[in-house]
Amino acid sequence: MTLKNLTNYHFLAFVIITLYLSPFLILGQDIYIPIKDTLDSTFVNFKTLAESGKIFSPSSSVMDEIMNSPRRSFFTEFRFILWLFYFFDPFTAYIINQFLIRVIAYLGMYLLLNKYIFENNYKSYTFSIAILYALLPFYSLVGISVAGLPYITYVFLNIRNKFDSKKDWFSLILFPFYTSIIVSTIFYISLIVLVWFYDLLTKNVSKNFTLALLIFTLVVFLRDYRLFDQFFFEKDFISHRIEFKSQSYDIYYAIAVTINNFIYGHVRAASLHTFFLPLILIVFIINVFSKPRNKLFLILFFMVSLFSILLGFGGSEIMKSFNDLVELLGSFNYKRYYFISPFIWFLLFAVSIKYILIKYNLNFYKKVIWILKILTLILILYNNEALTEYRRNGITYKQFFAEKLFNEIKKFIGKDQDSYKVGSIGLHPSITRYNGFYTLDGYLGNYDLDYKHLFRKIISQEFEKNEELKKSFDEWGSRSYIYIAEIGTDVENNRILKNKRNSINVNLNTSVLHNMGGEYLISSYKIENFLENNLLYLKKFTDRDSAWEIFLYKVNN
Repeated sequence: MTLKNLTNYHFLAFVIITLYLSPFLILGQDIYIPIKDTLDSTFVNFKTLAESGKIFSPSSSVMDEIMNSPRRSFFTEFRFILWLFYFFDPFTAYIINQFLIRVIAYLGMYLLLNKYIFENNYKSYTFSIAILYALLPFYSLVGISVAGLPYITYVFLNIRNKFDSKKDWFSLILFPFYTSIIVSTIFYISLIVLVWFYDLLTKNVSKNFTLALLIFTLVVFLRDYRLFDQFFFEKDFISHRIEFKSQSYDIYYAIAVTINNFIYGHVRAASLHTFFLPLILIVFIINVFSKPRNKLFLILFFMVSLFSILLGFGGSEIMKSFNDLVELLGSFNYKRYYFISPFIWFLLFAVSIKYILIKYNLNFYKKVIWILKILTLILILYNNEALTEYRRNGITYKQFFAEKLFNEIKKFIGKDQDSYKVGSIGLHPSITRYNGFYTLDGYLGNYDLDYKHLFRKIISQEFEKNEELKKSFDEWGSRSYIYIAEIGTDVENNRILKNKRNSINVNLNTSVLHNMGGEYLISSYKIENFLENNLLYLKKFTDRDSAWEIFLYKVNN
């Protein structure tokens, strides 16, 4: 293939990715960005750390901005996305990150397929599969943890096959800084280790491959030194995660989860492989009943099947004893191998296409393959994160954070925001935190157990009225929210606007709230019995660009 044709493919990919992300540029902050696990947490946590002046502070230093949490509750300073939030405003950082992960996803898949699957043949298939992979609705705030798997696999294969260059070693070292260890990296390392053991058993292991595996693993663990520092050196810190309790389900539900994940994939690691799954199943059946068999295909098929089984049966009653042991050792979620599945499914698609083209090189089969790719493209576009969020919640970025409205609240209070703390009722604490308020509540994956127990005293009377909320907080508790029985789980499930009620009654321990530094409650509901809770109603705030009406109360203790 000429350099000109290759450049044309890459330029076309650049254009397609730009068009795919163009709604961000056209709509600006009127676009829809996922609320769950993005705007309600990770997005604002990146912003908080980037603006805190404590990026390099000791792990035990206190982040007053949110839940008086220790620095270790946030990301390591060696996360590339953190520095995007540091140098750019949050919305721009999010767009840049979206663009980068898709470019890397495309290039990685193109390079991998071109060299190791199609072997410089079938360029149009290489390009089309690579661009489809690049357009998947990745969970973007984990960087290239999923999107970059084709590229890091290409790097490891180059080193293993002795085709490596300085660029490969450079990529090997840099890759971990744009990933999340708990999402995919630790699981990917375990798979590379299995490949290394295979090479060892077949007496084919190379020094460079061994060195690459050691360097990659070392960089990953050093990058997340704050996470391991907590377990081995900071004995005074006890994480709230120690109280995690897994919920077991029966064998029939486990089978249903397994089948559902195999056919449709996981919502947090969308592979959208459903339309080309029949082709893969056909190639699987052919391989089972014919010789010679395609070993690579069967290995990949076994992997995605195993990952689905792990997800389905990992939470079942037959695994309860093992899960209880894992939780005692630190609540490691071994079921997250499913994050690797999108990469494996698209590899399977490519291997299946090559198998069909070589074995049955007929125009009919080529047309079928192109139809499957077009259907997959339609499915991907339909599952674009903005469209999905529009259908799910219908709240734009601007409406969610409502900066103009919260600026009015800030002006009304008239004090430096670091001189008092607030709590939120009927809305995510990430909204107040985004707008500069120091919050007693929040959503963190790792914070002090003592803080959880103290915070619980504020809402303990509400738990007496709602067992579901009580169980969620006591057996998980990463959302340290001011839960209200009448609201239930409407906040975390983003049903506030759909299930809107005029007013609520609450039973809060505002003495504890006040002793923790809480001076104001910011509520999206009118509180009928505010006087009984030692609250002083101050003012109602509204704005046409806000999804919320806000009632401001002062803690009157």
